Amino acid sequence: MGGVLLAAGLLWPAPARAQALAPASAAAATAPADLRLSGPKPWPPVLGETLEASLDDPELLLTQTRKRLAELKAPTSPAQAEEAFWLALNAARLEILLEADTEADASLRRARQLFAAKPRPSSQMQAWLEFMELRHRAITEGSTEALQALLMGRSHLRVEAQSVLGCEWDETETWLLREMGSLDEAWRATEALERCGTATGWPHFRAQALSDRAHLAGQAGTMGEAAGVGGSPVAGERVAQLFEEAYGVVGPGPARFQRSLIAYSAGTTLTDMGRSAEAARQLLRALAASRALGDRAGIAAALTARAALDVCEGRHADALLALAEAEPVLRQIGSGTAGRLMSLYTRRLQSLVAQKATARTLWVALVATAALVAGVAAVGWRQWSRRREMAELALRDTLTGLANRRAIEAYARALFEQAQRLKLPFTVALIDLDHFKQVNDQHGHTTGDAVLRAFASAVPALLRAPDRLGRWGGEEFLLVLPGTAQHELPGVFLRLRLAFAAATLPGLPVPHGCSFSMGGAEAGVDGTGIEALVEAADRRLYEAKAAGRDRLG
Repeated sequence: MGGVLLAAGLLWPAPARAQALAPASAAAATAPADLRLSGPKPWPPVLGETLEASLDDPELLLTQTRKRLAELKAPTSPAQAEEAFWLALNAARLEILLEADTEADASLRRARQLFAAKPRPSSQMQAWLEFMELRHRAITEGSTEALQALLMGRSHLRVEAQSVLGCEWDETETWLLREMGSLDEAWRATEALERCGTATGWPHFRAQALSDRAHLAGQAGTMGEAAGVGGSPVAGERVAQLFEEAYGVVGPGPARFQRSLIAYSAGTTLTDMGRSAEAARQLLRALAASRALGDRAGIAAALTARAALDVCEGRHADALLALAEAEPVLRQIGSGTAGRLMSLYTRRLQSLVAQKATARTLWVALVATAALVAGVAAVGWRQWSRRREMAELALRDTLTGLANRRAIEAYARALFEQAQRLKLPFTVALIDLDHFKQVNDQHGHTTGDAVLRAFASAVPALLRAPDRLGRWGGEEFLLVLPGTAQHELPGVFLRLRLAFAAATLPGLPVPHGCSFSMGGAEAGVDGTGIEALVEAADRRLYEAKAAGRDRLG
């Protein structure tokens, strides 16, 4: 039974996925009217016109979008062709949200065809199309390559941080990092999303950030981890408060779909935290909103979550009634529901056993459950393997094998806070390979990559257990040195310099002549943040470069 429950748990994230990947579904009714299609970072055509409708009733909007797109099957002017492109992209966006993956494939192909046929497509069209394709591929394929493309795409497309597309990317990264189990990093992504929502003037982004943050705080509290949340009653109250703040930001206007997602996430999170009364209220709220919309996936999700709560509370008769209502709804949805049915059948078995049902009733329920076990277990194993790959991808630089910028920054932050609490020395150093562009220009990028890998191999062997080297970006590295004072840096620099000088670099002579510059800074006792500390190290690195390179600043 434990394995069945694990597989069921892995395969029941549909409404959570919808919330995390809602393409910032729409604007709240309180959004300033002058920002709807204009302003410093406006929404593209069609997407801006339909934001409120997608927030309130995405299925109805999808029907309307498909109708408009059908009327433009053969565009006769450049303006019509561009409108058809944005309509196809909007359809894909809604289909991804509603988990209609096959239809989303078709809509994205249509958008790609219209984009390719346009003589001079805009950079905005390209950025939105590639973003939607990357998002859809990451969700449906789930391969390491797809996830890596999604993580790297933002830089490739040069997405502005304080733009509506930047907000959508922040939201997608929050989902991705949460799936990877990187709760601290996902938390910081929600902070970026909230800042982006403030900068662009769209409150629904802030509502999404608050809801995601509440969910993450609930996860951390349940596991007794991170973010100052522990599993205490105070933590539970804070989580409930965050969800209510998110609900309040959405407001009373036409936003039934987003409210249903927030309420569902609140209900399941508070259930896991043992706050049954609040969880029940939120799940009833989610169910009412989904019924008002005719959202079958939302209805089935809320009913099954309510049944899970009833099972935990020993209300097995109520659980069986909710599951009996949810099952036909799930069967109407059709594809992609095996995992959800698995969860439903598992809950049903638990309640039947608790009620001491007849042997025949138990046998029928057991056979129905067993029919799904093999397929669900296989999918569960694939998802578990994918999660392992995602976690590794989130933390590792693929070229050097070192911690990537996200991971080394998180490590530096955690060790900095620990050093501040314990009043221990803490130093960081930024390292930059000298004249690296010349290596690439004279010997090629393959040799340049070999230099980076050689440096990444030579340095860690000389570090103490708590020290950590990570790739900061390009040819720059961040070295985290807990317990090390500023006056010890010259010795550290000398050891690393000698080790790198002795390394063998394919494609270069012996000795290779490559060097690096380093700038370090020690934290004070005043609590100055890690960002300021890295900035100080960066200034000293610049001083070392300006003084002739191959030295410590």
